Amino acid sequence: MDLDLSKFNIRQTNPIILGNAGFPDNLERYTVKGEGIIGIDVFKDDVINVINIEGGQELELAFFNKNGKNKTLINKDLNKDASFIKHILNNTNDKKTLVKKLKNKKIDLIKINSLNYFDKETPAGYEIDFVIEKDGFAIFAAPGTPMAVDSFNVATDLQVYVTRKNKQNKKIESILPEPLSNIKNEYLIKDSSAIAYEIKKGDFIQIIDLYGRQCSDFMVYDSEALQ
Repeated sequence: MDLDLSKFNIRQTNPIILGNAGFPDNLERYTVKGEGIIGIDVFKDDVINVINIEGGQELELAFFNKNGKNKTLINKDLNKDASFIKHILNNTNDKKTLVKKLKNKKIDLIKINSLNYFDKETPAGYEIDFVIEKDGFAIFAAPGTPMAVDSFNVATDLQVYVTRKNKQNKKIESILPEPLSNIKNEYLIKDSSAIAYEIKKGDFIQIIDLYGRQCSDFMVYDSEALQ
């Protein structure tokens, strides 16, 4: 039997459906903070999209081939001296950690050149796109200096989107961050699974999300209360 709701005084709802949350499986997003750098593994046929969010922010981009040599991976030659990237690797508080991570990836830091995009006249929201022609590694930098109180030369963020042609999740080969203390036990938890282990008072637990966007459920029980 059909019910005619027009005869009843009820409130009609119209929910807003915003669509699926998150990105497609082959799309990744990164933010290059003003005065900062990031490194990304890139592969042949990956499509890179860089957005100058607020405008007027330069992009310094250095490529390294699969042997760690500073070679272009796109259809443009390296034409600048990567001065900001060199400054970060030689003069900042994080230089030892950054250099160690790059050397772990066998990146040759003896001589680095870059491609530079955007300038002070670049409008907000302006985008560039390019296609990776060979496997390798890319360093993205947003050059800048600390802003003086009487100036307006603040460095701003850049947004980087990477569309993978053939997504590769080589979790076992990932270069992990340095442990925050001496390691007593180390576990690899596979996706869609769980493990249990005992800890002692004073133990420090470090959890690393290898590829991002992975929720972690973590439950701890008092061993004495379980007796």
